[in-house]
Amino acid sequence: MLSWKKWIAPHWFGSFRRKVKSAFKAKFAKGQRIFAYVPIGCRKDPEGKACAWTIAQVKSILKDETYIENSVHYRETNISYKNKKRIRKDPSEWVRVEGTHEAIISKDVFDRVQEQIATRRRSMKDQTTQIFSRLLKCAGCGWSMRFRTKRQIKKPYRHYDCSRYGQLGNQCSAHYVRYDVLYPYVLSRLQFWIKAVHQNEKAIAARLLKPSNSGQEAKHRRAAAEKKRAEKRLAELDSLIARIYEDRTAEVMTARNFSMLSQKYQQEQEALETKILVLNTQLEAAREQTENIEKWLALVKQYADLSELTAEV
Repeated sequence: MLSWKKWIAPHWFGSFRRKVKSAFKAKFAKGQRIFAYVPIGCRKDPEGKACAWTIAQVKSILKDETYIENSVHYRETNISYKNKKRIRKDPSEWVRVEGTHEAIISKDVFDRVQEQIATRRRSMKDQTTQIFSRLLKCAGCGWSMRFRTKRQIKKPYRHYDCSRYGQLGNQCSAHYVRYDVLYPYVLSRLQFWIKAVHQNEKAIAARLLKPSNSGQEAKHRRAAAEKKRAEKRLAELDSLIARIYEDRTAEVMTARNFSMLSQKYQQEQEALETKILVLNTQLEAAREQTENIEKWLALVKQYADLSELTAEV
């Protein structure tokens, strides 16, 4: 089988070049600028952001498996045909088909890039590593906080500020936190909890579970009971649909009544399936919360005497 480049390149790339040239000519005719920088004393059009690239967009390109001859599908789905809310699927549930087309880069290069993305921590000029990398988020917009050094003063200091403000300007405020304030605060809080867990683990576990159990325990019991009723009713509907089908086959029921009842039962089935899915999500979240607390306690017990923060911690 011939490579797609061998038969499509002469036609497609020629058409592509013509389109690029015509696009530039159209911009020239409108008096639009095509380069990134503007003359001194001028500023860019704040509305002209059609071609603005962000770090997130570049990262999505680097993580796209299309470039290593894979086709990935079913990354998102919705609850039902009535509820159009999109749900992000777990990567283990994606449908991944390998070798569907020619690869642009090798799999080894792609795998190395993914490892660097997962463990990316920049080393500074003094060979130190930022231990809070990929952990701090801006409280205003949710973007990552970037590490900076303030040097235009007599006593330089390091701090983290909003990366969205740094990239896009007025889309967020200049939220920041100083490194010399953040480090001792995080260290003191970790030392406090490590000491408390080693002294009385059961009391700490009860303390962490108490805020959620105060009002959530009754809510979870109601959700479990409601799920049980919904599943019971769903089984009853299956029996009812089978029964009216038998009645229709035996001509005991008219076609009009069969159509009306079957449509009614099917609508109720879909509503119950959606309800059960939502209840399962709530109950699973409660179980995950308890499991996360147990994992956190086990992790804290590994550090008996913490004197400094590292990237591993």
